[in-house]
Amino acid sequence: MSTKLNETNERMKRKFAVWRREADGADHKTVDKELEAVRRFEVSTGVRSFKLFRVDQAVDFKRKLEAATNPKTKQSLSKATIDGILRGVKTFFRWLADQPGYRSRIKHSDVQYFSINAKDARTAHARREVHYPTIEQCRHAFSLMPEVTPIERRNKALFAFLMLTGARIGALASLRLKHVDVAACCVYQDAREVKTKASAGSSSSLGTCFLVRRMHSSRNRRWVLSTVSSR
Repeated sequence: MSTKLNETNERMKRKFAVWRREADGADHKTVDKELEAVRRFEVSTGVRSFKLFRVDQAVDFKRKLEAATNPKTKQSLSKATIDGILRGVKTFFRWLADQPGYRSRIKHSDVQYFSINAKDARTAHARREVHYPTIEQCRHAFSLMPEVTPIERRNKALFAFLMLTGARIGALASLRLKHVDVAACCVYQDAREVKTKASAGSSSSLGTCFLVRRMHSSRNRRWVLSTVSSR
């Protein structure tokens, strides 16, 4: 990707990032992805000023995305990836169209050119079946895990905790002992402190509770507590 920069464009992107985070409530990861998408569009135009935006640039950008490949897989970009990139650019230009110096140059109707067609949109948003290991497969893998060294016991504890709670990796990494109620056989994912998906449960003081059916086992209790306390 080109390293050439346009100072005016960079200034507007910084203002957009502040607005998205502080006024629109977007998280940092979302904003970073949107800025990456905008940069990709910017490079496709030869880093021209956003004030020189034309609808044919948006159309040409879509054609370039359709022809682009994933650098890792060498496969064409998926419809979902293309849709995500275009939505990021669209969000930026919708905001830009209301900014002083750009209102007379960018129309909101022009921003719609960053949309994919209805057929591709259905493909991009279609729910896909997710293949995951069965409980039996997990139990089998768990039974084969060694537990001699402290590292091996830690690894097995992590695996046991994931099986017992169904917690996400990010949530597990941010849990503390106070979030584990052994007596009640529950793990409380308080979104104020635990990194849950989309901060789910932030309106509840208890957050999301997973019933741990097998925590009555002293062995499993030891694994769970050692998992959380060893981090």
